[in-house]
Amino acid sequence: MNNNKSPISTDPKNVSNPAAETSNADSAAKVEPINPKAATKTNEDMLKNVIKFTPQGTTESGKSVYSKEDEKKIVAQFNELLDQGYNLTMTKKALAVHHNINTGTLDALRKSHEEHDEQEQAAENSDASLSDLEPSDAEYFAIVQKKLDEIEEELKAFEQKVADAKELLANEDKIRAKIEAKKENYLPPAFKEILNKK
Repeated sequence: MNNNKSPISTDPKNVSNPAAETSNADSAAKVEPINPKAATKTNEDMLKNVIKFTPQGTTESGKSVYSKEDEKKIVAQFNELLDQGYNLTMTKKALAVHHNINTGTLDALRKSHEEHDEQEQAAENSDASLSDLEPSDAEYFAIVQKKLDEIEEELKAFEQKVADAKELLANEDKIRAKIEAKKENYLPPAFKEILNKK
């Protein structure tokens, strides 16, 4: 039987402290909450150059109602702040408070104006496509001129055929005599005698 036991360390450095270990683990896993003062300061910095607009009225819940033109400007402010690198959720909340509107209203305005911009862009692209299909005055003139040149060439070819036909008719007898002379020159004498007998 082995009665040897490990000696208990009396060195404070080697003494295990479960309570201390648990405390250290908790502090390592602890997530620090957002500092309200820091968030407020960020919002102040974000909104310091963002102008307000005069609402046309208010809803039953007391929220502001703006003109279409001002709504478009508010959406532009939203997009500009996002381009500057501000957080989407924080920007939306801060801007909604700044203009006294709901965050849902701001989302709807942004979506509506994005769709409107897409429709305008599509319409512009369509107009550009149609203008690309329509020839310019110079292109149209070139097309017409090319067709006129083709007709002129066709007319010249016809006139040449007429001239050839007139020459053929004028020399009909002479040409016929030449062709018949070929026949006479081609036939051997023996064949000529047979043909003459017929």
